[in-house]
Amino acid sequence: MSYLVFSDLDGTLLDHDSYSFAAARPALQLLAQRHIPVIPVSSKTRAEIVPLRTALDLHAPFIVENGAAVFLPVLDLSAAEQATLPRLGDYCVKILAPQLSYWQPILEAMDRLFPGCLWPMSQLSIDRLMQFTGLDRPSAQRAQQREYSDPCLWLGDQAQLNELSQHCLALAISVVRGGRFIHFLKDTNKGNAVLWLQAFLQQRDPATALQSIALGDGANDSAMLEIADLAVQVRSASHQFPQLARESVYRTEQTGPAGWNEAIWYLLQTD
Repeated sequence: MSYLVFSDLDGTLLDHDSYSFAAARPALQLLAQRHIPVIPVSSKTRAEIVPLRTALDLHAPFIVENGAAVFLPVLDLSAAEQATLPRLGDYCVKILAPQLSYWQPILEAMDRLFPGCLWPMSQLSIDRLMQFTGLDRPSAQRAQQREYSDPCLWLGDQAQLNELSQHCLALAISVVRGGRFIHFLKDTNKGNAVLWLQAFLQQRDPATALQSIALGDGANDSAMLEIADLAVQVRSASHQFPQLARESVYRTEQTGPAGWNEAIWYLLQTD
């Protein structure tokens, strides 16, 4: 048996405010020593995750924009595998969600229904995005390089958000909360992307049983945590643990990357 670690980034492996992963270094080193891949599964864009993989010394595939697409390093794929997937730069990609252009008229219609309540990231100035997220300018610019989704600041109240969610259900669109933005999902989520990637990797190595460990802190991580073999909810300093249908889940005592580190050590030591 071998593990695959699927991890949310902001508020989980990365500190919610500083974006530091220093507190998770011991667990990252342990995973590297045991040759267990860490697979980012984030609302972040490809442009954001690529440099983060370098900083974290990660080499596995990654999942962007809440499960919209799975990026696989070309160098890790056979010629036959490369032939089955479109290529973008150094990666082959499995696209699971509509392109960004799909969302633009939908968000315009939602703005007419809920005027002044939602502000798409694509319409934020870089300065305001920096102020709201704490990102530096280059990171904020990478955050706006979206390919499949347009997260929104929500300025309305909870009752209006509930009404928006009901409206979206009629369009087969899900509304989920992330750490800072609300996200609109069509036909996919983090869980679906994880299932696709785990099946792809299992097919490449049928002799080894692959088990998934998934870690996340927000409601947009719930679909991933529900389908993982081992689920970890990382404690947040800003919100309660989102409700899950499953009973078997490890909830950390510590927050952010310290909680991430806590959970990995606990799970691997009890293995």
